[in-house]
Amino acid sequence: MAQADGGYWEDGRRKGADHFQKEKLEYLSEEAVFRRNAFILITTMIDLSNQTPQDTSVLVDEVLHSLFFLGVINSPPFSPRSLLDDDDEILDYLKIEYPLPFQLYLTQLPRRSPFSCLLDMVASLYGQENEDQIKDKLKIILHQMKEGTNFQILFSSTSVGLAERPPPLSASTSLNELYYSLHGHSLRDGMASATLGVVPSPLKVPLRPCSVPRAGHSRMDSRRYRTLLNTRRS
Repeated sequence: MAQADGGYWEDGRRKGADHFQKEKLEYLSEEAVFRRNAFILITTMIDLSNQTPQDTSVLVDEVLHSLFFLGVINSPPFSPRSLLDDDDEILDYLKIEYPLPFQLYLTQLPRRSPFSCLLDMVASLYGQENEDQIKDKLKIILHQMKEGTNFQILFSSTSVGLAERPPPLSASTSLNELYYSLHGHSLRDGMASATLGVVPSPLKVPLRPCSVPRAGHSRMDSRRYRTLLNTRRS
């Protein structure tokens, strides 16, 4: 399943998109785009985490927290189960391997946007000195997320600003510029600047910035996860 450039998906197409695919010339609904791209990003992050030489599970924690939070404040709201294509096996597995995001997304603000986590993960895989490889990998992932969409919108426009748009990936973009574009503002700043179109769902507990220390956990048993995802492909 895991390959450095293709991951669990092949030929620039992801099975997670198949469930939401429409006719070639039609755009997906914003709700379908949000769910599909969240699923693509989650599975991509886990694939990449299984390939990095160091333990990058904290980045998976962060992207799950960020996406689950964006899902619950979206209109209509999406549960973590919905963002995982309603797959109970994968949901249960992630609850065991990455419990913290499930505990935090309703009560604490995530630290940053999903793309910020993705950039750090790709840089961890290839090394920050390999800028061309990093940008090429990001382009592959973003191309998958743009299929069937308005290319400027990767998540629902009713969600929070920083998660909507892809990072700049022109040939002249340096890695430093890319880092600044994603790390220069926090997700909380994006929420503060969000205006019309954001219709948050009511939360039972007041949100506060995430300050819980990240408890390191060992690299997950990727064989079981791969078995689950390979079963989805058959």
